[in-house]
This record gives sequence, structure tokens and C-alpha cells, in this order.
Amino acid sequence: MVGANITYTEATANTTDVALLGATQRLRLLGVMVRETAGAVATLNIEHGTANSSPIMVPINLAAAESKVIWFGFPGLPCASGLWLERLTGTTQVIAITTVL
Repeated sequence: MVGANITYTEATANTTDVALLGATQRLRLLGVMVRETAGAVATLNIEHGTANSSPIMVPINLAAAESKVIWFGFPGLPCASGLWLERLTGTTQVIAITTVL
């Protein structure tokens, strides 16, 4: 992984769904950092695509005020169709860690 171009894409604390990254050839999801910010439980999905009808890649459940780091490592999960953040409940801040091989 020496010389790999790693990108951190943030979805600021909110309750709305959002496209994290658009379709990119050879895009890989290396990990996700997520934090619940409103003092309540939160449920969200990281999906492979650019709409909330996209296939779920990473389902995440958080307790109030909980933070999680989910690390897949190199070479990561393929996600050439982009990444979509679907927030089902709660308020979360999310950072996707990606690279392009």
C-alpha cells in the first residue's frame, strides 16, 4: 500500500441521505468512521451506488454517543458504482476512507 492515494470523504453530522462518492472506475472502500452526534441511537447503511435503492455494503447500528471505525484494509471493497449514505434513524457524522487502484 506504499504510495496509495487514500481519500477521506466526510458527510457532516445530519439526518439526510447523501451521495458520498460518484461512480469511479477501480474505487475501493478501505474503511468507514462513523459517530452518533445527537445522543440517540442511529442506524445507517453504506450502499454501493448513488441512490438509496443501491445494494447495502455496510449496515451500521450505533448506541447514543457511540463511535465506530470499520476497517476493511487493503485492497478494500470494490465500489466502482459509487457510495451512498442512507441514514435510517438518528444523526451521524460519517467519513469514508477510499482509494482508487
